[in-house]
Amino acid sequence: MKKFAVLGDPIGHSLSPIIHNLFSKQTGIELTYEALKVSSLAFEKKVYELFEAGYDGLNITLPHKNLAFKQADTLSSESKEIQAVNTLWVDNKKINGHTTDGEGFISDLRLKSLQVRGQHILIIGAGSAARSIIPFLLNLLPSEVTIINRTQEKAVLLARYFQNSTNISGRGFDSKSRYNYDAIINTSSHEALGTSLHISDNIFEKAQWVYDLMYSEKGTHFIQQAKAKGIKNSFDGIGMLVAQASLSFKIWTGVKPEVESVIDKMLK
Repeated sequence: MKKFAVLGDPIGHSLSPIIHNLFSKQTGIELTYEALKVSSLAFEKKVYELFEAGYDGLNITLPHKNLAFKQADTLSSESKEIQAVNTLWVDNKKINGHTTDGEGFISDLRLKSLQVRGQHILIIGAGSAARSIIPFLLNLLPSEVTIINRTQEKAVLLARYFQNSTNISGRGFDSKSRYNYDAIINTSSHEALGTSLHISDNIFEKAQWVYDLMYSEKGTHFIQQAKAKGIKNSFDGIGMLVAQASLSFKIWTGVKPEVESVIDKMLK
């Protein structure tokens, strides 16, 4: 029996235990998977305690991905680039860290046949979630990427971090903007934190698709806003969640589950 858990704060909304139990049924690998609320102050100690207790792997979610990055003894190249970790495991008595978020995100875009190449992409938010997907997004060769954030400095700094890759810029929510985005990706954590994301309806004017990394049973506020503006191709992060979870599962067990049937079950 393998033991896994996801650590975050808040954590009550997490669907990861359901997803991994579906993976268990699909692959025949017996496991337990818990959602544990852990504060930032207790995070490092809790990770050590869980591994000492025999846990085989941990997923990390808001707001601890940077803490996990700092705690890991060995890091994948992807984790080093984005400076965040969402998957931990122990090998040779060392804590290994990797991020599956970016690859999981791109996997879901492809599953949904969403076009990125040659498109002007707007990214809302400049935190670790945005950083985790940007390098993977840039590999798909968009024509331009704009990052907006409540604190303009964070958006500008994040854009500069990836400036060698493509035409990428950062600005604040209040900055004057051209509303000709082909696609919009919301990476902010407002939904999980229960706060409001104050953005103008005008950003949706020419968008062909929108994607929210967060998810909600009734649809996130951002997705509701997009659909109200007539954007049919509006998706929340369920597909990404399942895809990145399958990659973590493969790291821990050596077996990669099939994701489409699990996504269908989650949507139903």
